[in-house]
Amino acid sequence: MTKIRPYRAEDYPAIVRLCEECSVEPIQAYALASGIALIYERSGRIIGTVSAIYQGGKAYADNLIVLGNSPHVANSLLEHLMTLLRFV
Repeated sequence: MTKIRPYRAEDYPAIVRLCEECSVEPIQAYALASGIALIYERSGRIIGTVSAIYQGGKAYADNLIVLGNSPHVANSLLEHLMTLLRFV
């Protein structure tokens, strides 16, 4: 089962592992907690994340990280993020 949900502080160790598996620098915990951050879970495993900061009437997406070649995961995360940002 897959789902997109908000980031929770207890997700951070799994996000660090995801970054390592994707050979990218780990995201700082404060970066995830300071804006909007979403998690893509498949069967209880985090396989993607995206975050955004909303400042001065503008939103900036950042830290889109997806395990493997999964453009549908990236698209789903970005679509969900854009939907949320419409209500900020």
